[in-house]
Amino acid sequence: MSATDDERTKEEAPENVEEVGNPLVVDAHITLPNKTVVLVPALSAAETIASIRQILGEFQETAAFTSYDLHLVGTVGADGVTTDADVACPEFAELATLVQDDTTTLLFNLTAVDYNLKKVQDHLKRTNEVLQNPPALKGAISTKKDSQQASAESKADNALPKADDLFKPIDFGAFYGEVLYRTGDVEAVTKSGRMATNKPIVEAIKSVFASGWNPPPPQRKLRGDLLYIEVVTANEGTLYITAVPSGFYLNKSNRAHFDATPATNHCFSHELLETLLKASATLKAAWASAVTARPTTAGSAVEESSPMDVMAWLYSQGRGHQAADSGLAKPQWNAYNTDAYKNFLEGTEATSARSVDSTAQHAYNLFRTQTELSSLQGVPELGAPREWNDEIQSIRGLKASDVNERVMKAKLEYKVLSEFAAACRATSMAITEGLIAPLSFGDPSQSEIYVYNGIFFSKAEDSKDSFKICNGDEAYKKSTSRELQNQRLIRSLDIDGVGTILCATIDYKGQRIIGQSIIPGIFAQGENVARLMYGILEKEKILTVKNSSLKLMQSVCEKLYIPTRTAPLYPFGQPAAAVEETKAAPAEGEEAVASGNMLDEAQGSAIKVDAEDNIATGDATSTPFTGPIEGKVLRGSDGRDYLLEMMRLTPRDANFVRGDKGTAKVAALEGTDADLAVTYVLRPELVNLFVQRKLNLSRQKIMQEAAATQKELLAAETAKVLEAAKDKTEAEREALAATVPTLDEETMARLTTEYTTKMRDITVASLDFTINPNVFLDFQIDVDATVVQKDEDQARELAVFLWETVLPAVTKQVRDGDIQVKDNASMVKLLHRNGVNMRYLGQLATLAAAEEVDDEKLLSEGKQKVHAMPFFWREMLTVEVIARAVKHVLNSLFKKEGVFNAPAQTVASLLNHIVSVLVAPVAKTATPAETTAAVAATGKNSKKNKKGGKAEPVAAAVVPAAKVDDKLPIFVSPDGASSREEILRAVQETLVTRFCVSLPLLAGAADASEEAKAAEGAATTFLQTRLSPIVVVRRIAQVCGIQIATRKYDFTAEVVFHAADIVSLIPIMKTCEPDVILPEFHEMLESAQSFQQEGNHAYAYEMAQQALNTITQITGPYHVHAAHAVDQVGNVLIAAGDYAAAEQYAQKSLAISLQLHGFDSQECVLQHVKMGVLESELGHRAAAAKHFLSAKYILQVATGDRHSELSTVFTRLARLYDEAGDFEAVWQCYVKAKFHTSDLMQICTLNIELASACSRNGHLIEALELQRQAYSMLRELVGDKEEAQLGEIKNTLEQYLRAVNEEKQASMDQVNERLEAMTAKMGQAKLQGKQGETNSVVTTAPLNDDELLKAFAEIDARNKKAAKNAAKKSNTKAKK
Repeated sequence: MSATDDERTKEEAPENVEEVGNPLVVDAHITLPNKTVVLVPALSAAETIASIRQILGEFQETAAFTSYDLHLVGTVGADGVTTDADVACPEFAELATLVQDDTTTLLFNLTAVDYNLKKVQDHLKRTNEVLQNPPALKGAISTKKDSQQASAESKADNALPKADDLFKPIDFGAFYGEVLYRTGDVEAVTKSGRMATNKPIVEAIKSVFASGWNPPPPQRKLRGDLLYIEVVTANEGTLYITAVPSGFYLNKSNRAHFDATPATNHCFSHELLETLLKASATLKAAWASAVTARPTTAGSAVEESSPMDVMAWLYSQGRGHQAADSGLAKPQWNAYNTDAYKNFLEGTEATSARSVDSTAQHAYNLFRTQTELSSLQGVPELGAPREWNDEIQSIRGLKASDVNERVMKAKLEYKVLSEFAAACRATSMAITEGLIAPLSFGDPSQSEIYVYNGIFFSKAEDSKDSFKICNGDEAYKKSTSRELQNQRLIRSLDIDGVGTILCATIDYKGQRIIGQSIIPGIFAQGENVARLMYGILEKEKILTVKNSSLKLMQSVCEKLYIPTRTAPLYPFGQPAAAVEETKAAPAEGEEAVASGNMLDEAQGSAIKVDAEDNIATGDATSTPFTGPIEGKVLRGSDGRDYLLEMMRLTPRDANFVRGDKGTAKVAALEGTDADLAVTYVLRPELVNLFVQRKLNLSRQKIMQEAAATQKELLAAETAKVLEAAKDKTEAEREALAATVPTLDEETMARLTTEYTTKMRDITVASLDFTINPNVFLDFQIDVDATVVQKDEDQARELAVFLWETVLPAVTKQVRDGDIQVKDNASMVKLLHRNGVNMRYLGQLATLAAAEEVDDEKLLSEGKQKVHAMPFFWREMLTVEVIARAVKHVLNSLFKKEGVFNAPAQTVASLLNHIVSVLVAPVAKTATPAETTAAVAATGKNSKKNKKGGKAEPVAAAVVPAAKVDDKLPIFVSPDGASSREEILRAVQETLVTRFCVSLPLLAGAADASEEAKAAEGAATTFLQTRLSPIVVVRRIAQVCGIQIATRKYDFTAEVVFHAADIVSLIPIMKTCEPDVILPEFHEMLESAQSFQQEGNHAYAYEMAQQALNTITQITGPYHVHAAHAVDQVGNVLIAAGDYAAAEQYAQKSLAISLQLHGFDSQECVLQHVKMGVLESELGHRAAAAKHFLSAKYILQVATGDRHSELSTVFTRLARLYDEAGDFEAVWQCYVKAKFHTSDLMQICTLNIELASACSRNGHLIEALELQRQAYSMLRELVGDKEEAQLGEIKNTLEQYLRAVNEEKQASMDQVNERLEAMTAKMGQAKLQGKQGETNSVVTTAPLNDDELLKAFAEIDARNKKAAKNAAKKSNTKAKK
């Protein structure tokens, strides 16, 4: 940071940012029972003792410790003085209570604690984990050696890859080599010696498990025996161990004889691992070889190896799951190939799924079996069910007076949310697999409900008895997804008194499971039951609206532009049986049986409905109402009000409303699912865009009005001046007319005040904008028909705005290069941010296709737009729509008999069917037998054959890719997708019903019109030539939760995917975690960005670091928000010019992105490009090229070969090769860069850069032509607007022209010189003539062709050598 930056004071910070106290950072020295001291570095004082225990679990010296206490025995101050202490430290004690302002180090003693049975079981589990995956870090304090030697050696080699390697087609079998091992240096970690390999240990100890002699007999329990353990070793046989409160020892038992007393060589130790090391010489040697490495401290870990290096090393050791917390990391769609590192080193490719087939790696392990069979399915331990709702509501109810307290509150809330999500995931999978029994025995499957671990679970399937406004399983699924989003939205409003439940949805094996925290009293009986405060439970019941709940709902709906309407008490019509009854609400204490969701499915429970505090009383027929009609407010037995079933907070999408009430924009509306269309609502983001547009238009109108008023006043002033000039002379009148009239200060002040007030008065409230979520539904939403009409008109206006404004605007932004998504997941997020639902993918693809047709038409006329439509956009849209259609088809296949429990072959066949339409069919060469059969079938030969000649060749039928892998018997691997026609027709129909997209996956009717056949042919060509099969398969796998083998697939083979290629199914989960965890965090990031833009790098860095420290306290390092903060710190360092420090943060960002989003995500592309740029700035060309190549590979796997970002990557590579002096690679990279861009301005820039490279390498004619093209193109694009830029390009063009002329002159002089020498040698006359005038040579005795060629060859060789020397000098000068 510069001195100027440091001088900027903190008073320059935005007023809305509350300063967070930066917590003190200290080290911890922990003395073990064997007197070894380990270091836990850089602990925040805001952390707890539990954080230290967690870090100790990652050290080789302490990983096996589970039953111990930490005791503070002293502190070290900044002056180095040690102060004695004697403090017992419970697990959740904060370090802040142990430190002073000047404390730098805390001194702890680790003391062993006796075991009980639960602790022994936990210890056994931990020991197995340590033996399978030895900890990566050493914690012992020791002298640091040359920690950066390996890293320095790896970066010293600046040799770039061969040019041919840049342009090879992607090899999917080399996936992990390209995205992991290319940039992660395994050897650097190996040489550093700080990582422990697990292979010798796994070979030494076969299995550690609970013995068959358990449980201990009563008399042995009284002696202290807790558990008996068996250990199967490689060389020492089976060891029998007794666990007692003080530790573990070898006993005298064997498989046939029980004797739990200590053996002669009992090897007693408090830790089981230490007992095993004493008992097994083989294990001791294996452990020593694994962990005996060059000593380093934990604090030097970052200095030694980058996070990418460590991750690559872990994967190379088969321990990739240790690279990230499984609860946070996003599972990769393609399974890791255990031979990936070997293949990368050897340059070979994986061609089979054997190395990723779990059966090949499945070792015999009784402990794993015992653990799996005794799993509690998401419950950490036995005990009372967890009160999730009470926990989260208590945390949300905490009063936080300052930002530090709000950080702690957010941390507690995030912890509960994360644990709830993990519990829902585990339990939902167990429910799907049938491991947990439902509560509703004997009921149909769609009514199955579950209560487990204090969480209510139900299946997202339509229930016959539930209150609903839409029908069908798919409609109900969509409604549950919408409710989850709305619960998050309501929670983000943070309104006092508004309660929201914890909820999550999990999609697994075609089923959607909903998990919800239980509202107190909802399953109770008697007086202590939940009470309906707002809403309706059944269609035939009266609408309940209480005063307090109406105010609560209005506080929520006002922020969402939802108005209060006057609804009839019976919105769905009064039932016939109730006509003669009173219209008043149910009598006090009346109970209504709930049905549907948590309300719908709780059979036998009751929700109290009473008349107390009802707004509608007596003979009232209507009541004020706001929000969705199915929305409810329930008051739990805890007295809190909870909002439930808020499935619609925006109106139905009028574009998908049939009849006169719709917009008639969607041409294929009749082919859509009418029941599903009821759930199609507009996104809240669209509403916000619409409101902002109305505000901008209103303000623009005021500005135009102000300009018109000012113009009128100025005209009046001008008229006054001219009137006064009548009596003047002609010269005076001309002088007055030339004077520009101005308004006096008083008038200007009045106008400024008037229109400033008008601008200030334009607010959302002044717009009178409201949206009713109940429009276009089959019930009465208001007693006033005019109000209903107004609400419907507003909903139609929103839908038209989406169709006519937003969709074309998104398409234009893509064309102009303002939007450049780099994978489908990021494309979906971008569309959602712009208020676009996925059902509009088809319309976006249609708009993109129309743009491509316009571009093609212009090209045929010799014209081109400045920004042509990039090809990747339409391709990505089509890939997304196909993947989503396949997901729905696969979900239906899971319902087939036998498929649910053995889906591998069905999934493989489904993928084969889809791939078959993406690859052009290949005609086989007919065999002699096929030819004979064809001739016999026709009954005749060709004319030529009749005359005795050879028969005409008969081609075999065109064979599409086969779909069925019939190597396994049907009872082993049932195939529910064996019919290609059936599957493709189902996908084709889903494309129409859900996305209004017509793709001819199957051949059309033979009698179709020529126009239809032409359209079908064009679509088929698009699928087979524009879509990459691996891109489509990748997105299908991501959307459907399929994990496939990573190997090289032959997409032209008869069977592409086999059952063995389907590795696993991954549950896809959505949670209620809010988008904004802590508002202050986002304010800090915005402040950092603002100060960075102003050039105040010191304060920007401080704010970014503050944001990073704050969010890390809440979520830990592996979270999207933490990744943004790390990225922002790096950006500030880049802006300040500190590339070395920025490179370290970029490495962290890349590692976090890999774990959160996957190896082939947009985030990884961005981070690889950033790393490439930083390595280039630091002079590490080889490292930079590796990152650029990884980015290139990811783009090709995720989007295909036509993405515009590839142009950027090739441009960066060209500059690297230009620095290295490899002109051939430079030329090829620039050509590729121009091929991948559709922006004429960028092509001009690339031409200029390539011309410069040509000039430096002696290719002046090429440089001249490229510069001329750039000048002509740019002049046509910008005209005379950019005179300075055009002038600079023109000057360079003239320099190239002079250089070419000089080269020609020099070459001709060399030709004459050579010819003179040759003619003299041959004894012929000298050359005559004036070359300067005629630019030609004349000889009295012309040379023959061979001699001329030889002369020019020598001259050309001399020129090339001179040009190469000149280029080297130029490069050296440029570097200096």
